[in-house]
Formats: sequence, structure tokens, C-alpha cells
Amino acid sequence: ERLQMHEITISGWALREGLILRTIAEHDPTDFGDDPRSIRRSSVLSLCHRCNWNRVHSSKVAELATQIFDGMANRHDMSERERELLEFGALMHDIGEHISRTNHDRHSAYLISNGDLRGFTPKEIRMLTLLARFHLRGSEKSVAKDPLLTSADLEHLLKLIGILRVADALDASHSGEVSNVGVTEHSNRRIVFSLTVKNDAELELWSMHRKMQLFERVFEVTCDTELERSRISALTALNASEIGLS
Repeated sequence: ERLQMHEITISGWALREGLILRTIAEHDPTDFGDDPRSIRRSSVLSLCHRCNWNRVHSSKVAELATQIFDGMANRHDMSERERELLEFGALMHDIGEHISRTNHDRHSAYLISNGDLRGFTPKEIRMLTLLARFHLRGSEKSVAKDPLLTSADLEHLLKLIGILRVADALDASHSGEVSNVGVTEHSNRRIVFSLTVKNDAELELWSMHRKMQLFERVFEVTCDTELERSRISALTALNASEIGLS
């Protein structure tokens, strides 16, 4: 009361953790040191491994999500911080399957919220939690009010959720059918996703159509897709044709 403070945040770390990090930094400057990003990534991957995550699928979703984020740079008005949160959210979005595949979005949110993630602020953990919670379903109203998040945070969060839903759909078969996604902006608020695919990506295109609505609303665009066969797939098809298999 004398300081006229309304709240105080107590760090979960103390002198012990500081001594450990300083010792590591002195012995190998490439490890941890004062770079919080290394601690954050290590903490995220540790939680993923503890939950027996599907590394291949989650890594592919993270890759596609960051590609879409970069392609939408002229529209989303977000920074490297939000890009990092998107990547980490994508890596952890399915860890709830460790508990149950049914309602795994809720389980993922619980595990992230209580996973003792290091190097993140309470606001960032909340954003990661909500990314996982709504990567499958939910409207703007579902995340409209949150005491930790400002209106700008909520606007960014909705855009990140929209991107994550599209990226997750693009690996619906968990087979890496879509190896790359490019984003081209045309006039009249039209976005074209250029997908590099192995085959026809039928399941991914169907899933993407179902998951696209939030993305189109928050970015105020309409979306189309075009397919490009990967070079390896094209060569495989050519070889099959030459020996009479197709």
C-alpha cells in the first residue's frame, strides 16, 4: 500500500537457477547463456517429449504455419514474438492426445497451462494455451474476453489461431502430403495458397476448406488454392509411366 502497487508477480526461479545458467554460460557460450529463446524452445520440446507427441506431424504443422505467417506479413502487423508463439503453439497443439484423443484440444490447453514452461511470461503462456484450446473449433466470441490479454493481444491471437487451423488442415493425413505453402496476395482481398504436394492432397484440401472460415474473417480475405506437384513426385510419376505402371 505504501508503494501504491496493485499487484506483484513472483518469479518461479531463484538464485539456484541463476547460478546454473551462469555456470553453463561460462563453460559453453553456445548453450543457454542469457538468450531466453534457447530456454523457451528447450522447455517447449521437453513438455512435448514428456507427452509422447507426434513429432513428425507437429513439426510439419509448425513449418507450414510459419510459412503462412511470413507470407501474410503485409496483413497481420505482427512481430517475431508472435511468430515464435505460433511455432511453439503448433509444436504443442496435439500434446493433449497423451491424455485422450477425444477433446484433445482441451487436454492440450491444460497441459500447456500447467506444464511449467520456462522463459515465458504469464501472458505468453495464456496465448499458447488458447492457441491449443481453439486450434480445432471455436469462434471469435470464445476468446473475446480474457483478463490477461489486451484487445491488441486478442486480435493477434485470433490471427494466429486462424493460421494454425489452416496449417493443421494441410497435414490432415499426418503424411506430409503438403511439403510447402506459398502465399500470394491479389487485388480485391484475394489470397492464393500455392501448395507443393506429393499427390492430389484430397484430404488436405477438404480439411482446409472446413478450417478456412476463421482465417478469412480475421484477415478479411477470400482464399483460393493452387497445386504444384513436388519434383520428386513428378519424377516418380514419370518413371512409373515409362515402365507402364500408369
